[in-house]
Amino acid sequence: MLSSRIFCVVCWLFMISITNTHWLQVASAKVKESQRAQEEGKMSESDVQAFTSHGDAISYSLYAEINHFQANRQQEFKIMMQNLLAEQIDFYKRVCRPISF
Repeated sequence: MLSSRIFCVVCWLFMISITNTHWLQVASAKVKESQRAQEEGKMSESDVQAFTSHGDAISYSLYAEINHFQANRQQEFKIMMQNLLAEQIDFYKRVCRPISF
């Protein structure tokens, strides 16, 4: 039960990281594209600044989300390991109880 939950969490986090990386790459590409368009005279400075600020907002929000999930993952891993060790201690106590004098 516990291992399947961990597997689901790991898969979910992996999918989130792929999605986040994709959106970060898209935002970065749009900023670069707008800068190239400005150099060619196809876009104004204010439009480029708007693209840049939007790209920065996406970047900051994605990094905040990644940090949030990382903190949650660390906390859940700590709790999982504490539960695992407590169960192992209980198991070995039950195993040793009949053979102790």
